[in-house]
Amino acid sequence: DVEKEMYYPRWNPLCENNMPQNRKDRDAYIKRIAGYLADVNDAEKNDYWNVLANSIIVAFLAYWDAKVFQAKVNDFFLNKLVEERHLTSDEKKILMSYYDLMQKSYIKDVVSAIKNNTINQDNYVPIGSWAGIPEQWIGKEVCFASITDWIIYNYVSSRDENNKDWISWFESLLRESIFFGYGDLAINGFREVLALSKQQRQLAFTLVMKPFKIFTDKALRERTNGNDLNIDDIRGIYDETQKKWRPVTIYSLANDYNSKILNQMFLDEILYRNIYQQSGGGQGALPLMLVLDDVGHNLRLRNLQALMERGKNKKISALLLTNSLNLVENTYSKEELESIVVNTSYKIVKAPDNQKLSRQLDKLATFATKSVQIPKAKKRKRK
Repeated sequence: DVEKEMYYPRWNPLCENNMPQNRKDRDAYIKRIAGYLADVNDAEKNDYWNVLANSIIVAFLAYWDAKVFQAKVNDFFLNKLVEERHLTSDEKKILMSYYDLMQKSYIKDVVSAIKNNTINQDNYVPIGSWAGIPEQWIGKEVCFASITDWIIYNYVSSRDENNKDWISWFESLLRESIFFGYGDLAINGFREVLALSKQQRQLAFTLVMKPFKIFTDKALRERTNGNDLNIDDIRGIYDETQKKWRPVTIYSLANDYNSKILNQMFLDEILYRNIYQQSGGGQGALPLMLVLDDVGHNLRLRNLQALMERGKNKKISALLLTNSLNLVENTYSKEELESIVVNTSYKIVKAPDNQKLSRQLDKLATFATKSVQIPKAKKRKRK
């Protein structure tokens, strides 16, 4: 509804606008995103196979991030050379930065051509390629739907029928990652997969398939295959015409398990960037307010405790709603629950029938928090 300035934005956590620009931060971001699909921070899930699945997902995400980005950059340089346009000094520096990632034996001649200002389409060495990308995703930004389609296609078509394995496919991914210099996350991840036995690789790949299947859901694909919302705008968007910051209000609803995963990813990344990062989050001038309903029913937010402990200093406030602290404790832990309650400035409790809960809140109220208990309304006797 444009007249009311209400929109239904898509959010793609893997698009370029939501990816940190610094290499170190970018790798850390990829690891965090992979952690929502295969959580290794949960003690119950921190077993060998889950850790292995997580490392493969990290490798897939890093591979796609580097592959698509470098394929687009390659298109830019190749088009300029085909049109016989001159590369500027800045463009040469950028091109050289990609050649620095590649093995010297492959780029010796083209590096000399750049230095001698004789580079053309004939002696140009590609720095990326769209080969292997599903046709419908060529030229588009990375998203979960594109990676899911790619994984499912290769799960079926790249499997060697003789030994029931995908070793040849993983070997090709490793060779490409090394050739184009896709980074340590992709290279080390594929090496780890290739070091497994055939049986281990079969089981690990099957575990990787499970979290990506949520992105076969049509509604979820539509909400994540494009991007209209950048997390860095969460503290407001500057209105150039009115010369002031305008607040942003977002309603994030999760009605099933699939959408809860995306909701967890979205909220946790907002908290991470605004609590821990000095830049890349909270770029606006406005404070941040979160209203989190059904805290015990939704998936665990890794940064909820940090929000309650450090949010005030970061100009972040929150209203947490729950109908059961037992559910919150089961979702988080006893220690995290106590930290959350202790760091709550005001608690409003409506008719707790559980006496143990009442005593617990009374005890926690001594730690500089203020508690208001609303008793259950008594039934009026009929006259």
